[in-house]
Amino acid sequence: MNLHPDDITRIEELASKGMNPTDIALIMQLDETEFKQHAEDTTSNISIAYRRGRALTLLEINTKEVEYAKKGSPQASKLYYDKILPRQ
Repeated sequence: MNLHPDDITRIEELASKGMNPTDIALIMQLDETEFKQHAEDTTSNISIAYRRGRALTLLEINTKEVEYAKKGSPQASKLYYDKILPRQ
């Protein structure tokens, strides 16, 4: 699947907003089956853009949770200990 660099950027943007591969294919008017195949191939630009978009949003969320935890938020502290620390 050959996509313009702007399309790859759009995939990252949509993934960062929580869209799954089916929704992205629909929004971008791409063949769903072919798009999903590329999204699952970790070496494809489509997969890299999709995973990067999701990871960047996760980074933003985790950053905010850590900030709130440092400010004394008990909910954020619990999230930090339950969700973020176990990943390490």
